[in-house]
Amino acid sequence: MIRAVKQLSEQEACFTQFWTKCMLQLAIEVDSPTVIPELVDFFDNHVLGLHLHLEGQNLLSTRSRSKINQLPNYVNSLSEGALFAYQNYTPTNPSDGFCSISSNDKMIVLNVPHSLGDGGYFKFLVDNFLTNRNLRKSETDVLDKHPFPIDVHDIFATEIQKAREGPVFIDDPEISRFNSRLPPQKGTEASFFTFRTDPTKMKAYNQKNSQNGHVFRFSEFQWLSLFLSKCVNDGFLNKNVGIATCMDLRNFTNEPSSYGHCCCIAPIISVFNGVNKDMTIDEVGANLRKSFDARLKAGKHFSFLKSQNQNHKVAPGSPLEISNVGSFNIKKPITNVYASLSSSTHESITYITLMGFSVKHENGRNDLSFRISYNPNYINGREMEAFGKCNRYFLENMTFDMKIGDSFEELKKYYESVF
Repeated sequence: MIRAVKQLSEQEACFTQFWTKCMLQLAIEVDSPTVIPELVDFFDNHVLGLHLHLEGQNLLSTRSRSKINQLPNYVNSLSEGALFAYQNYTPTNPSDGFCSISSNDKMIVLNVPHSLGDGGYFKFLVDNFLTNRNLRKSETDVLDKHPFPIDVHDIFATEIQKAREGPVFIDDPEISRFNSRLPPQKGTEASFFTFRTDPTKMKAYNQKNSQNGHVFRFSEFQWLSLFLSKCVNDGFLNKNVGIATCMDLRNFTNEPSSYGHCCCIAPIISVFNGVNKDMTIDEVGANLRKSFDARLKAGKHFSFLKSQNQNHKVAPGSPLEISNVGSFNIKKPITNVYASLSSSTHESITYITLMGFSVKHENGRNDLSFRISYNPNYINGREMEAFGKCNRYFLENMTFDMKIGDSFEELKKYYESVF
Protein backbone atom coordinates (compact mmCIF):
# COMPACT_ATOMS: atom_id res chain seq x y z
CA MET A 1 0.00 0.00 0.00
CA ILE A 2 1.33 3.43 -0.96
CA ARG A 3 1.68 5.97 1.86
CA ALA A 4 2.80 8.98 -0.19
CA VAL A 5 4.20 9.93 -3.61
CA LYS A 6 6.83 12.56 -4.39
CA GLN A 7 7.33 13.53 -8.02
CA LEU A 8 10.97 14.13 -8.90
CA SER A 9 12.55 16.09 -11.70
CA GLU A 10 14.43 14.12 -14.32
CA GLN A 11 17.73 15.18 -12.74
CA GLU A 12 16.55 14.22 -9.23
CA ALA A 13 15.33 10.83 -10.43
CA CYS A 14 18.66 10.18 -12.15
CA PHE A 15 20.55 11.07 -8.96
CA THR A 16 18.24 8.91 -6.83
CA GLN A 17 19.01 5.85 -8.98
CA PHE A 18 22.59 6.00 -7.72
CA TRP A 19 21.81 6.29 -3.99
CA THR A 20 23.00 2.73 -3.32
CA LYS A 21 26.47 3.48 -4.71
CA CYS A 22 27.36 4.92 -1.28
CA MET A 23 25.94 3.07 1.73
CA LEU A 24 26.15 3.38 5.51
CA GLN A 25 25.82 0.51 7.96
CA LEU A 26 24.66 0.64 11.58
CA ALA A 27 25.41 -2.66 13.31
CA ILE A 28 24.05 -3.30 16.81
CA GLU A 29 24.88 -6.16 19.18
CA VAL A 30 22.34 -7.15 21.86
CA ASP A 31 22.41 -9.21 25.04
CA SER A 32 19.51 -11.50 24.10
CA PRO A 33 17.96 -12.88 20.88
CA THR A 34 14.58 -11.63 22.12
CA VAL A 35 15.70 -8.03 21.51
CA ILE A 36 16.21 -8.56 17.76
CA PRO A 37 12.47 -8.55 16.87
CA GLU A 38 12.07 -5.39 18.95
CA LEU A 39 14.83 -3.65 16.99
CA VAL A 40 13.38 -4.92 13.71
CA ASP A 41 10.02 -3.36 14.57
CA PHE A 42 11.67 -0.13 15.68
CA PHE A 43 13.61 0.24 12.43
CA ASP A 44 10.62 -0.78 10.32
CA ASN A 45 8.40 1.83 12.00
CA HIS A 46 10.91 4.69 12.15
CA VAL A 47 13.45 4.41 9.31
CA LEU A 48 11.73 6.01 6.33
CA GLY A 49 14.35 4.77 3.87
CA LEU A 50 13.20 1.19 4.36
CA HIS A 51 9.90 2.06 2.67
CA LEU A 52 11.10 4.12 -0.30
CA HIS A 53 10.98 2.89 -3.90
CA LEU A 54 11.59 4.63 -7.22
CA GLU A 55 9.12 4.14 -10.07
CA GLY A 56 10.10 6.28 -13.05
CA GLN A 57 10.23 9.83 -11.69
CA ASN A 58 8.03 9.02 -8.69
CA LEU A 59 9.53 8.37 -5.27
CA LEU A 60 7.08 6.16 -3.38
CA SER A 61 6.70 5.67 0.36
CA THR A 62 4.90 2.40 1.07
CA ARG A 63 3.35 0.76 4.12
CA SER A 64 4.73 -2.70 3.37
CA ARG A 65 6.75 -4.52 6.02
CA SER A 66 10.49 -4.68 5.46
CA LYS A 67 12.09 -7.95 4.47
CA ILE A 68 14.46 -9.28 7.13
CA ASN A 69 17.61 -10.85 5.68
CA GLN A 70 19.57 -13.53 7.49
CA LEU A 71 23.11 -12.97 8.71
CA PRO A 72 25.03 -16.28 8.93
CA ASN A 73 25.85 -17.43 12.45
CA TYR A 74 29.54 -17.53 11.53
CA VAL A 75 29.44 -13.72 11.29
CA ASN A 76 30.76 -12.94 14.76
CA SER A 77 31.84 -9.29 14.81
CA LEU A 78 29.79 -6.20 14.05
CA SER A 79 32.28 -5.10 11.40
CA GLU A 80 31.91 -8.48 9.66
CA GLY A 81 28.13 -8.18 9.85
CA ALA A 82 28.18 -4.68 8.39
CA LEU A 83 30.37 -5.77 5.48
CA PHE A 84 28.29 -8.91 4.83
CA ALA A 85 25.08 -6.86 4.76
CA TYR A 86 26.58 -4.37 2.31
CA GLN A 87 28.00 -7.01 -0.02
CA ASN A 88 24.97 -9.31 -0.01
CA TYR A 89 21.89 -7.25 0.81
CA THR A 90 22.34 -3.86 -0.82
CA PRO A 91 19.40 -3.45 -3.24
CA THR A 92 20.40 -3.30 -6.91
CA ASN A 93 17.09 -2.09 -8.36
CA PRO A 94 15.60 1.18 -7.02
CA SER A 95 12.10 -0.11 -7.72
CA ASP A 96 12.79 -2.76 -5.05
CA GLY A 97 14.00 -0.18 -2.55
CA PHE A 98 17.22 1.34 -1.26
CA CYS A 99 17.78 -0.11 2.23
CA SER A 100 17.97 -3.44 4.01
CA ILE A 101 17.79 -5.01 7.47
CA SER A 102 19.83 -8.10 8.31
CA SER A 103 20.06 -10.02 11.56
CA ASN A 104 21.00 -13.18 13.41
CA ASP A 105 20.52 -14.07 17.08
CA LYS A 106 23.05 -11.56 18.40
CA MET A 107 23.18 -8.62 15.99
CA ILE A 108 21.19 -6.53 13.55
CA VAL A 109 22.50 -4.41 10.66
CA LEU A 110 20.71 -1.44 9.11
CA ASN A 111 22.10 -0.74 5.62
CA VAL A 112 21.05 2.64 4.14
CA PRO A 113 22.28 5.01 1.41
CA HIS A 114 24.31 7.96 2.67
CA SER A 115 21.63 10.16 1.09
CA LEU A 116 19.20 8.65 3.62
CA GLY A 117 21.42 8.62 6.68
CA ASP A 118 24.51 9.95 8.42
CA GLY A 119 26.30 9.55 11.73
CA GLY A 120 23.99 11.94 13.53
CA TYR A 121 20.99 9.99 12.26
CA PHE A 122 22.45 6.73 13.56
CA LYS A 123 23.02 8.28 16.99
CA PHE A 124 19.45 9.60 16.94
CA LEU A 125 18.12 6.10 16.22
CA VAL A 126 20.15 4.43 18.98
CA ASP A 127 19.30 7.12 21.55
CA ASN A 128 15.58 6.97 20.78
CA PHE A 129 15.45 3.19 20.88
CA LEU A 130 17.06 3.14 24.33
CA THR A 131 15.17 6.15 25.70
CA ASN A 132 11.64 5.39 24.56
CA ARG A 133 11.37 1.59 24.77
CA ASN A 134 8.47 1.68 27.22
CA LEU A 135 6.64 4.47 25.37
CA ARG A 136 6.89 3.13 21.86
CA LYS A 137 3.49 1.47 21.67
CA SER A 138 1.76 4.81 22.19
CA GLU A 139 3.71 6.55 19.42
CA THR A 140 1.87 7.67 16.32
CA ASP A 141 3.11 6.46 12.96
CA VAL A 142 6.13 8.70 12.51
CA LEU A 143 6.42 7.74 8.84
CA ASP A 144 3.06 9.36 8.13
CA LYS A 145 4.59 12.57 9.42
CA HIS A 146 7.91 12.06 7.64
CA PRO A 147 7.42 9.80 4.60
CA PHE A 148 10.38 11.41 2.79
CA PRO A 149 13.71 12.79 3.98
CA ILE A 150 13.89 16.47 4.84
CA ASP A 151 16.43 17.85 2.36
CA VAL A 152 19.23 19.93 3.86
CA HIS A 153 18.88 22.25 0.85
CA ASP A 154 15.29 22.95 1.89
CA ILE A 155 16.17 23.49 5.55
CA PHE A 156 18.78 26.11 4.69
CA ALA A 157 17.29 27.35 1.40
CA THR A 158 17.67 31.04 2.30
CA GLU A 159 21.27 30.70 3.45
CA ILE A 160 22.24 28.62 0.41
CA GLN A 161 20.61 31.09 -1.97
CA LYS A 162 22.63 33.96 -0.45
CA ALA A 163 25.90 32.00 -0.48
CA ARG A 164 28.50 32.36 -3.20
CA GLU A 165 29.44 29.42 -5.34
CA GLY A 166 32.90 28.09 -4.68
CA PRO A 167 35.20 25.07 -4.87
CA VAL A 168 34.45 21.66 -3.38
CA PHE A 169 36.73 18.82 -2.24
CA ILE A 170 37.91 17.78 -5.67
CA ASP A 171 39.07 21.23 -6.81
CA ASP A 172 39.68 23.32 -3.65
CA PRO A 173 43.27 24.65 -3.91
CA GLU A 174 43.57 25.18 -0.14
CA ILE A 175 42.94 21.63 1.01
CA SER A 176 45.89 19.35 1.83
CA ARG A 177 46.19 16.39 -0.52
CA PHE A 178 47.78 12.98 -0.27
CA ASN A 179 49.90 12.32 -3.34
CA SER A 180 50.50 8.67 -4.10
CA ARG A 181 54.00 7.78 -5.31
CA LEU A 182 53.24 4.20 -6.30
CA PRO A 183 50.85 2.79 -8.93
CA PRO A 184 47.27 2.58 -7.63
CA GLN A 185 45.87 -0.88 -6.91
CA LYS A 186 42.60 -0.27 -8.87
CA GLY A 187 39.16 -1.55 -7.90
CA THR A 188 35.41 -1.02 -8.12
CA GLU A 189 34.88 -0.65 -4.35
CA ALA A 190 36.34 1.84 -1.91
CA SER A 191 39.14 0.47 0.28
CA PHE A 192 39.62 0.94 4.02
CA PHE A 193 42.11 0.91 6.85
CA THR A 194 40.47 0.39 10.24
CA PHE A 195 41.78 0.53 13.79
CA ARG A 196 40.55 0.85 17.34
CA THR A 197 42.13 2.34 20.42
CA ASP A 198 41.43 2.91 24.08
CA PRO A 199 41.50 6.63 24.96
CA THR A 200 43.50 5.79 28.08
CA LYS A 201 46.32 4.64 25.77
CA MET A 202 46.56 8.11 24.25
CA LYS A 203 49.37 10.16 25.76
CA ALA A 204 47.36 13.33 25.16
CA TYR A 205 44.51 11.86 27.20
CA ASN A 206 45.76 13.02 30.61
CA GLN A 207 46.97 16.43 29.50
CA LYS A 208 45.16 19.72 29.98
CA ASN A 209 42.91 18.88 27.03
CA SER A 210 41.28 15.99 28.90
CA GLN A 211 38.73 16.00 31.68
CA ASN A 212 36.41 13.38 33.15
CA GLY A 213 37.26 10.82 30.50
CA HIS A 214 36.81 13.19 27.55
CA VAL A 215 39.53 14.36 25.19
CA PHE A 216 38.88 17.98 24.34
CA ARG A 217 40.04 19.50 21.04
CA PHE A 218 40.00 16.05 19.49
CA SER A 219 39.18 17.43 16.06
CA GLU A 220 42.35 19.53 16.22
CA PHE A 221 44.30 16.40 17.11
CA GLN A 222 42.84 14.53 14.13
CA TRP A 223 43.55 17.45 11.77
CA LEU A 224 47.22 17.32 12.74
CA SER A 225 47.25 13.53 12.54
CA LEU A 226 46.13 13.58 8.91
CA PHE A 227 48.41 16.49 8.04
CA LEU A 228 51.62 15.12 9.53
CA SER A 229 50.94 11.60 8.22
CA LYS A 230 50.61 13.16 4.77
CA CYS A 231 53.86 15.09 5.32
CA VAL A 232 55.88 11.98 6.18
CA ASN A 233 54.56 10.35 3.01
CA ASP A 234 55.72 13.43 1.07
CA GLY A 235 59.09 13.35 2.82
CA PHE A 236 59.00 16.96 4.04
CA LEU A 237 57.10 19.25 6.39
CA ASN A 238 54.65 21.40 4.47
CA LYS A 239 53.99 24.90 5.78
CA ASN A 240 50.41 24.97 4.46
CA VAL A 241 47.64 22.84 5.95
CA GLY A 242 43.96 22.56 4.99
CA ILE A 243 41.69 19.82 6.35
CA ALA A 244 37.98 19.37 5.69
CA THR A 245 35.62 18.55 8.55
CA CYS A 246 32.23 16.96 7.94
CA MET A 247 29.83 18.86 10.19
CA ASP A 248 26.39 17.92 11.54
CA LEU A 249 23.99 20.78 10.75
CA ARG A 250 21.16 19.61 13.03
CA ASN A 251 22.26 21.99 15.78
CA PHE A 252 21.80 24.92 13.39
CA THR A 253 18.15 24.28 12.55
CA ASN A 254 15.20 26.02 14.19
CA GLU A 255 13.39 22.76 14.81
CA PRO A 256 14.23 19.67 16.88
CA SER A 257 15.78 16.66 15.19
CA SER A 258 13.28 14.19 13.79
CA TYR A 259 13.20 10.90 11.91
CA GLY A 260 12.95 12.99 8.75
CA HIS A 261 16.39 14.55 9.29
CA CYS A 262 18.20 11.62 7.70
CA CYS A 263 21.24 13.33 6.17
CA CYS A 264 22.07 16.79 7.45
CA ILE A 265 25.76 17.46 6.87
CA ALA A 266 28.18 19.81 5.13
CA PRO A 267 31.96 20.34 5.28
CA ILE A 268 34.09 23.22 6.50
CA ILE A 269 37.75 23.43 5.46
CA SER A 270 40.15 24.71 8.14
CA VAL A 271 43.24 26.40 6.71
CA PHE A 272 46.54 27.64 8.18
CA ASN A 273 49.45 28.76 6.02
CA GLY A 274 52.16 29.34 8.60
CA VAL A 275 53.23 25.94 9.94
CA ASN A 276 56.83 25.76 11.14
CA LYS A 277 58.80 23.15 13.05
CA ASP A 278 59.04 25.24 16.23
CA MET A 279 55.29 25.57 16.71
CA THR A 280 53.50 23.13 18.98
CA ILE A 281 50.68 20.83 17.93
CA ASP A 282 48.48 22.89 20.23
CA GLU A 283 49.37 26.14 18.43
CA VAL A 284 48.75 24.82 14.92
CA GLY A 285 45.52 23.21 16.09
CA ALA A 286 44.38 26.52 17.59
CA ASN A 287 45.02 28.30 14.29
CA LEU A 288 43.03 25.67 12.41
CA ARG A 289 40.18 26.04 14.90
CA LYS A 290 40.26 29.82 14.42
CA SER A 291 39.97 29.27 10.66
CA PHE A 292 37.11 26.81 11.16
CA ASP A 293 35.15 29.26 13.31
CA ALA A 294 35.68 32.13 10.86
CA ARG A 295 34.58 30.06 7.87
CA LEU A 296 31.57 28.75 9.74
CA LYS A 297 30.55 32.33 10.54
CA ALA A 298 31.05 33.26 6.88
CA GLY A 299 28.77 30.41 5.76
CA LYS A 300 31.36 28.50 3.73
CA HIS A 301 29.40 25.29 4.34
CA PHE A 302 26.45 26.83 2.51
CA SER A 303 28.75 27.65 -0.42
CA PHE A 304 29.66 23.97 -0.59
CA LEU A 305 26.00 22.91 -0.59
CA LYS A 306 25.28 25.42 -3.35
CA SER A 307 28.22 24.27 -5.46
CA GLN A 308 28.36 20.51 -4.95
CA ASN A 309 26.20 19.62 -7.96
CA GLN A 310 28.08 21.93 -10.34
CA ASN A 311 30.79 20.72 -12.69
CA HIS A 312 34.22 20.75 -11.06
CA LYS A 313 37.55 19.71 -12.52
CA VAL A 314 39.28 17.01 -10.50
CA ALA A 315 42.59 18.34 -9.12
CA PRO A 316 45.57 15.98 -8.62
CA GLY A 317 45.89 14.29 -5.24
CA SER A 318 43.43 13.07 -2.61
CA PRO A 319 41.90 15.73 -0.28
CA LEU A 320 41.98 15.01 3.45
CA GLU A 321 38.82 15.01 5.58
CA ILE A 322 37.72 14.03 9.07
CA SER A 323 34.20 12.88 9.90
CA ASN A 324 33.44 12.51 13.61
CA VAL A 325 30.21 10.66 14.32
CA GLY A 326 30.56 11.33 18.04
CA SER A 327 29.64 9.02 20.91
CA PHE A 328 27.14 6.19 21.03
CA ASN A 329 26.08 6.07 24.68
CA ILE A 330 24.79 2.54 25.13
CA LYS A 331 23.20 0.44 27.84
CA LYS A 332 21.43 -2.90 28.00
CA PRO A 333 19.97 -4.49 25.98
CA ILE A 334 22.49 -2.99 23.51
CA THR A 335 26.01 -4.23 24.24
CA ASN A 336 27.94 -2.76 21.29
CA VAL A 337 27.54 -0.55 18.21
CA TYR A 338 29.51 -0.21 14.98
CA ALA A 339 29.14 2.21 12.07
CA SER A 340 30.76 2.04 8.64
CA LEU A 341 30.62 3.51 5.16
CA SER A 342 30.95 1.35 2.04
CA SER A 343 30.83 2.62 -1.51
CA SER A 344 31.57 2.05 -5.14
CA THR A 345 34.44 3.98 -6.66
CA HIS A 346 33.86 7.01 -8.86
CA GLU A 347 36.33 9.41 -10.44
CA SER A 348 34.92 12.30 -8.38
CA ILE A 349 35.46 10.46 -5.07
CA THR A 350 39.12 11.31 -4.65
CA TYR A 351 39.14 12.23 -0.96
CA ILE A 352 40.51 10.35 2.03
CA THR A 353 38.15 10.35 5.01
CA LEU A 354 39.14 9.59 8.59
CA MET A 355 35.82 8.57 10.17
CA GLY A 356 35.74 8.15 13.93
CA PHE A 357 33.22 7.30 16.61
CA SER A 358 33.25 6.15 20.21
CA VAL A 359 31.10 3.66 22.09
CA LYS A 360 30.60 4.53 25.74
CA HIS A 361 29.44 1.62 27.88
CA GLU A 362 27.54 1.64 31.17
CA ASN A 363 30.66 0.50 33.05
CA GLY A 364 32.60 3.55 31.86
CA ARG A 365 34.57 1.80 29.11
CA ASN A 366 35.08 4.00 26.07
CA ASP A 367 36.11 2.40 22.76
CA LEU A 368 37.36 4.59 19.91
CA SER A 369 37.00 3.23 16.38
CA PHE A 370 38.46 4.72 13.20
CA ARG A 371 38.03 3.88 9.53
CA ILE A 372 40.09 5.54 6.81
CA SER A 373 38.39 5.23 3.42
CA TYR A 374 40.04 5.89 0.06
CA ASN A 375 39.64 5.30 -3.65
CA PRO A 376 42.03 2.51 -4.77
CA ASN A 377 42.03 3.91 -8.31
CA TYR A 378 44.06 6.87 -7.02
CA ILE A 379 46.10 5.43 -4.15
CA ASN A 380 48.34 2.42 -3.61
CA GLY A 381 47.19 0.11 -0.81
CA ARG A 382 50.67 -0.27 0.69
CA GLU A 383 51.01 3.50 1.01
CA MET A 384 47.58 3.80 2.59
CA GLU A 385 48.32 1.06 5.11
CA ALA A 386 51.42 2.95 6.21
CA PHE A 387 49.41 6.20 6.24
CA GLY A 388 46.75 4.56 8.43
CA LYS A 389 49.33 3.17 10.85
CA CYS A 390 50.91 6.62 11.11
CA ASN A 391 47.55 8.12 12.05
CA ARG A 392 47.10 5.52 14.77
CA TYR A 393 50.64 6.12 16.04
CA PHE A 394 50.07 9.88 16.12
CA LEU A 395 46.77 9.62 18.00
CA GLU A 396 48.24 7.29 20.61
CA ASN A 397 51.70 8.79 21.07
CA MET A 398 51.74 12.52 20.33
CA THR A 399 50.88 15.25 22.82
CA PHE A 400 49.64 18.80 22.38
CA ASP A 401 52.82 20.35 23.78
CA MET A 402 55.10 18.59 21.26
CA LYS A 403 56.88 20.69 18.66
CA ILE A 404 55.71 20.11 15.10
CA GLY A 405 59.27 19.39 13.99
CA ASP A 406 59.83 16.79 16.72
CA SER A 407 56.48 15.17 15.99
CA PHE A 408 57.29 15.05 12.26
CA GLU A 409 60.69 13.41 12.85
CA GLU A 410 59.26 10.81 15.24
CA LEU A 411 56.42 10.01 12.87
CA LYS A 412 58.81 9.85 9.91
CA LYS A 413 60.97 7.32 11.74
CA TYR A 414 57.90 5.22 12.52
CA TYR A 415 56.69 5.51 8.90
CA GLU A 416 60.01 4.15 7.63
CA SER A 417 59.66 1.15 9.96
CA VAL A 418 56.21 0.16 8.65
CA PHE A 419 56.41 1.06 4.96
